[in-house]
Amino acid sequence: MTTTLPVHPRTGLRAIGHTSRGPVWPQMGGDPTGAPSGQSGGDGQAQGGGQQQGGSSDSGSTPPAGGQPAPTPPAGAPQQQSQQGQTGAQQQSGGQQGGDGDDLAQLSQADLARMVRDLRKENASARTNAKQQAADDARQDFAQKIGKALGLVTDDQQKADPDKLAEQLSNERRERYAEKAARAADLDPDRLLDSREFEGKLRKLDPAASDFQTALNALVKEYKDDPRYKTTSTGQAPARSGGDFSGGPGNTPTFTREQIARMTPAEYAKNRDAIMAQLSKSK
Repeated sequence: MTTTLPVHPRTGLRAIGHTSRGPVWPQMGGDPTGAPSGQSGGDGQAQGGGQQQGGSSDSGSTPPAGGQPAPTPPAGAPQQQSQQGQTGAQQQSGGQQGGDGDDLAQLSQADLARMVRDLRKENASARTNAKQQAADDARQDFAQKIGKALGLVTDDQQKADPDKLAEQLSNERRERYAEKAARAADLDPDRLLDSREFEGKLRKLDPAASDFQTALNALVKEYKDDPRYKTTSTGQAPARSGGDFSGGPGNTPTFTREQIARMTPAEYAKNRDAIMAQLSKSK
């Protein structure tokens, strides 16, 4: 039976024989003993497995002289190792995930109850913050509208400060009530309000307090006997208050600019026709 000898995958040379250890490959280069490589290979084949000088039984590369051929790795070994590595990594990842679930399962009932309480506190805090933000926005919007109505905010881009606006409104309310109280006491309101001493005491009164009017009357009374603030000391008649609109000739009401400026919205609406008629006559 004729057997075709294999060809070496690297050198391209065909094997010169075959033994129980594998193919016998021709050795490249000269033989130091001077014998042809073919003859040496032939001797090796004739000896039937003795020491081979002219060839190698290695299927991948030429082994060193006198050495044993390296074993050929089984087919598919690298793929098996790669698959084994991937399987190990998946098992490790699954173990970690399972560990997280195990940690949660190992929590006691007290720990779980504490976590639930903390979560409820966080949710309640978030709801409180949302309500506070909504209240602040509504307060800012109200202050913006009041500021525009009073002429304190003239630009849409100008942002009204609610605290400053409230303080300014309180000051104007103090001065308006102080002016009426001064006129009722026959005092000059302009001179009285120009007094730093009176102004300092007036700012300490709270217009929102229930006893504000009583405290204001007591404060004005302190200056009633001071000739510097009395209207009669200069021979001037007391000016009419904002709500005192006596009629002129023919019982037609007349108003000064100061009275019109001090009118409340209700007083202005009540006397609007008379004011407009007076302005038409003065043109």
